[in-house]
Amino acid sequence: MFGLLFGSHNKKLVKKWQKEHHKILQQAQKVFEAYEYNDQNAVAKLLEDLRFSAMEHLMDEDIEFNKLLDKKEKLTPELEKGISDFTKSFEAIKPKLREFLRYYTQKGVEYNGEFLIAFTEIAEALQKRIAYEEETLYRILEQH
Repeated sequence: MFGLLFGSHNKKLVKKWQKEHHKILQQAQKVFEAYEYNDQNAVAKLLEDLRFSAMEHLMDEDIEFNKLLDKKEKLTPELEKGISDFTKSFEAIKPKLREFLRYYTQKGVEYNGEFLIAFTEIAEALQKRIAYEEETLYRILEQH
């Protein structure tokens, strides 16, 4: 019985996080579109929305992964390794994402070619991380 409850909680988390991933990627696409139209105000607003969504998602994942890791005796070695590998590999991207969003959500920042290069790099890194997360870690998480 406990295994069913635990498993259903993981499946709910995966569905929730997949929806959040979809929203984050849509928000990033909207930032690109606003930039193409040279709508500085829209870029600023969309980046603020993206910042909120991404930071909320990252905090939620951190909390849930830590809860799971606190119950190591209930984790399979595969899931424990999956969570550990994911969190370690994401450590390089998180600070860059946070710094980018912190800087570019300040008032008066210009959204120019430098911004576009940096945002493209961040968006591509996020897209790759989301794909990796959903294809590997979420698959394992759903099974436990």
